[in-house]
Formats: sequence, structure tokens, C-alpha cells
Amino acid sequence: MTKITIDRELLLEKLNKVYKFVPAKSIIPALDNILFDVKDNKMSITAFNGEVQCKLNCVVKCKEDISFCLPAKLFVSIVRLFRENELIVTVTEAKTELKCGKSKYNLAINCKPIEFPKIEFNSETPNSMTMLQTVFNDYAARAASFCGKDEVRPSLTGMLVSFSNKELLFYGCTGAYMCKATVPVISVDKWDDVIIPANAVKKVCDILGTGEVNILHSDNVIMFSSTDKNGNDFDVLSTTVNEKFPKVEQFFAVATEHSVIINTSELADALGRIKLCADPLLMAAKLSLQNSNLELSCSDASFGNDGEEILSITNTKMAKKEVAFNIDFLLKILESIDDVETTMFWTDAGTVNTPFVFKGNNEFATFQFVLCQTSV
Repeated sequence: MTKITIDRELLLEKLNKVYKFVPAKSIIPALDNILFDVKDNKMSITAFNGEVQCKLNCVVKCKEDISFCLPAKLFVSIVRLFRENELIVTVTEAKTELKCGKSKYNLAINCKPIEFPKIEFNSETPNSMTMLQTVFNDYAARAASFCGKDEVRPSLTGMLVSFSNKELLFYGCTGAYMCKATVPVISVDKWDDVIIPANAVKKVCDILGTGEVNILHSDNVIMFSSTDKNGNDFDVLSTTVNEKFPKVEQFFAVATEHSVIINTSELADALGRIKLCADPLLMAAKLSLQNSNLELSCSDASFGNDGEEILSITNTKMAKKEVAFNIDFLLKILESIDDVETTMFWTDAGTVNTPFVFKGNNEFATFQFVLCQTSV
């Protein structure tokens, strides 16, 4: 029998974060549990959804080291409803007693620590970098939102992290539209290209706060790790996508001889209006550039509806061009641009179906987006 004394509010803060990594449904019963490891008055709390694993640490009082598992949903629900702050957990082989004030509950143990599946990280030859957690949260969340969901093309279901020419780059790509982010980084020791599953990126972003995060990868496993004086330390591990990312850099080549500058919100508003008359299945529209105007048009042959918008553009380097595109895809790109004005450019105005690129209209813009043409 082992007795552990815990600050309930501190424990609940950790549980609320780690519980996000417990699967809603699982064919592996052990994953419905949370693993606890107590050593030297420090308790690690681990949850694993089958793809991404999270471990947080909590200070406790305990005279011996022990590992045990508890059913995640039941344990977290009970701890949330307790009112006193001191929680005493007594662990035996068959049951675990929870005592808080005058409340006492006994939970059956249905999973042994050895049965709990975990991702192991090989720390012998890791690639590593360090950046601010807020930076990763901002850049990775946006880039990962441009990843695909087609499991037939697994390389597109993740975000490529590449370090080239002293620049850290995040790429997201669905095949129809793409994102490239140039990311500020504190330090890079060694880095080989790696594809992080988009789901893992989103989970990591959910748990990040302030301070720095160390990112390491080795043997198809990536780890996000942080320690600080306030005890907000964590380790999040995920397997990586073991595929080759498509060569998309060529689409982001800047060609200033064919460019247009337009107000970001005005373009988004016009797309929102014209979308109402688009074919609901194709969601396609035409974009025409001529006479210092940008013209948007679409039609729905099924109901006989059509719409047109004319917007003023600012530029001195424009060639006449007409392209077809998916309205929803362009709206998604514009939502990711923070600047008042957007620059649209393309690599070769004379080539049919040339993708066109969007970025904020300032020299410090760190995001670029590619939109491939479609048919109307």
C-alpha cells in the first residue's frame, strides 16, 4: 500500500491538459487509462491516444516510488467534483482509494503499468532545435491547417519541417493549395527534414504556453519538450510520417513582373458574396485582371444564378490574366493573411494553369500561400 498526497488544484490543472490526449474511443482498453509514475516526490502523468503521447509532471508527497494506472474518464470526473484541496491517493494491487475531505472513493485497477503502450524516444543521435512556444503555436497551427486529410497520400497529411540555407521552414500542402512559413528560431543543432502529422501539431499547440520548447526527432519519432521554473514542463511525442514530401518549393518562386496588390478584407467580402451564386459542388469562380480592375464572376447552371464583383487593384506590374479557382480555398488563404493588403503574383503569365501565390503586402511577410487553378 502506497499513500500519495497531492494538491488537487495543481493536479487538476495537469489533468485538464493531459486528458485531451485520451482517445474518445479506442480498441485498445489500456489507452482508456492514464499512467502515473511517482519518483522522488515527483509524479509524471501520461496519456496516449494511439498517435500522440503527452507526459506532464506534478509535485507530490510520497515516501516510495510507484507506477499505476487509473481509468481516465472516471478519475478526472471525480477529481473535478471534489471541493477540498488536499487529495490523498492510496494505491494497492487491486484498488486505488481517493480521499478528499470527507469524500472517499475506491477505483478498480483494470490496467497494469506494463500493459500501457508508450512511444519511446531514442536520444542518442537526435536532431534538435529550440524556439519560443508562442512562435511554434502561431506558425505551426497555420501551416498545419493547410495539410491534407487523404490517407492515400500520407505525405500530405503532415507538416514538413525543413532547415535550409539557414532558414527554418514549415510547409503544409493538400495538393490544391499550399502554405510556406519562414519561422524564427532560437537555435538549431542539427536538423533533417521531417513530416509531423497535422493531428500531432494541433495537439502540441493545445498544450503550449510561454517560454521555450525543445524539438527533437530521431528514428521516426519527434518529441516536444519544455521545462521551466514554474513547473509547466511537458513531453509530447508522436511518430512522424515516413514518406517523402512533394517538391513544392518551385511553386513559391517570386516573380514580381506579374503581381497585383489588393485590399485583403475587400477581396474576402467579395468572395463571400459571390459564393452565394456558385455551384455548391464545384464552388468555382473566375478571376480576371484587366484595366486596373480585378473581376470575379461565377454561375450556377443548375439554378440559373450568376454573380459578378469588380474590385480596384494597386500595382504597376500587371499582365492580363484569367484564371479559375475554388472560392473556399482562396477564402481560407485570406483568413491566414494578417496584413491589410495582399499581394498576388504568379511565375509565368503565359502558362496555362499556373498556380498563383498570395502573401501579405509587406517586406517582412513570413507566410506565402499557393492556390492551384481549377476548372469552371
